[in-house]
Amino acid sequence: MTTRRATRAEASACGAVLARALRDDAVVAAVIPGEHRREERLTRSYTASLLTGAFTDGEVDVVESADRILGLAAWERPGHRTGLADRLQQFPRYLRAIGLRHLRTALRTSEVFARHRPSTPHWYLADVAVDPAAAGRGIGSQLLRTGLVRVDDEHAAAYLEATTPGSRRLYERFGFVAGAPLGLAPGGYPVAMHRPGRP
Repeated sequence: MTTRRATRAEASACGAVLARALRDDAVVAAVIPGEHRREERLTRSYTASLLTGAFTDGEVDVVESADRILGLAAWERPGHRTGLADRLQQFPRYLRAIGLRHLRTALRTSEVFARHRPSTPHWYLADVAVDPAAAGRGIGSQLLRTGLVRVDDEHAAAYLEATTPGSRRLYERFGFVAGAPLGLAPGGYPVAMHRPGRP
């Protein structure tokens, strides 16, 4: 297995890995419900998020084997804000993924996430996921180590939202501290998690 940075041309392949890994996530299900063409719709949504986020102003790290992406971590740089042009360009993709009926819920969910983001500069770990077929091989930890080296080289803070108890425990092992529950899914998840900058 090798770890490298992904290119923008790989956005759809990365979106497909996220879709497979997070198809049953409770927070994701609240925004994009239903089983009809679920992975296809999730792939569209994640591809749009990557293109307006980490591929525009950040880094996407991938672990691959035999030219197949097994996992990825999408980091957005401190101060990144998605521009209006990017949003408009990706809006059709989002709309096809979410559907007009669920658009209001998706917008409300985005507002909750935005409200809990720290106001101080930080790297934002928007997504980290491992293809279910490659789970249990330490890929998630490898991706976190890679990204946090970059964060620590800048003495920067980092922030993310944990959507499950298992992911929360993983992030705590890497120095993230749980904060406020966002309460979008059962059990109070996702949970805001912050990692202070290292001197």
